[in-house]
Amino acid sequence: MFYVYAHCKPNGDPFYIGKGGARGLARAYSLAPRNNHHKNVLLKYGADNIGIFILLCESEEAAFSNEIALIAQLRAEGFTLTNMTDGGEGAKGVVHTVEMREKNAAAHRGRKHSQEAKAKMSAARKGRRPSAESNVKRSCAMRGNVNGVGVHPSLETRAKLSAAQLGNKKGVGHVISATHRKKLSRLFKGKKLSLETRAKMSVAAKIRCARVKLNSAAKGNTSCS
Repeated sequence: MFYVYAHCKPNGDPFYIGKGGARGLARAYSLAPRNNHHKNVLLKYGADNIGIFILLCESEEAAFSNEIALIAQLRAEGFTLTNMTDGGEGAKGVVHTVEMREKNAAAHRGRKHSQEAKAKMSAARKGRRPSAESNVKRSCAMRGNVNGVGVHPSLETRAKLSAAQLGNKKGVGHVISATHRKKLSRLFKGKKLSLETRAKMSVAAKIRCARVKLNSAAKGNTSCS
């Protein structure tokens, strides 16, 4: 899974664009400072008040391309981004020599964290999960609302957001391989879902169905399975 993500201020204005995929969505949701400018924005508004927008991509190449295009578009529209470059960077394709791999392995071989270091890392990670109030604020910010009341994106803003996502299929039509299906089957075998979880899955399925219908409406196909 590859994607482009945006970190946004509480009013919904994006201030950083990045690309992720190697560690799932961890990169997008990590609010570790990317640079001093990014750090200053986090300090000003508070990490719990930062909105996160994720745009799924079909490939890593598409993610790099979308990152470059989105940074250029937002800067052209007058947004002040904390990105230090125009995007598209990464270590993609880098191949380490055997000698370099052996040196790296030798440098890390046998290294263990002390109990004190483990305790510090554990303490640093505790409490980093956003509160329910924070989640509501982020949700409102991403919908263009202020504290959940009243202020919606203008028609011009909606048109810009729509144009930015043209060509993004959001995973529609993706087929899971037989091997992947077997792994998922073994993983969930014997597990029972709560009524609350079933209700959430049902809502999510209806949303996906609505998206499929919207995407296929132009082709005259309104079925959803």
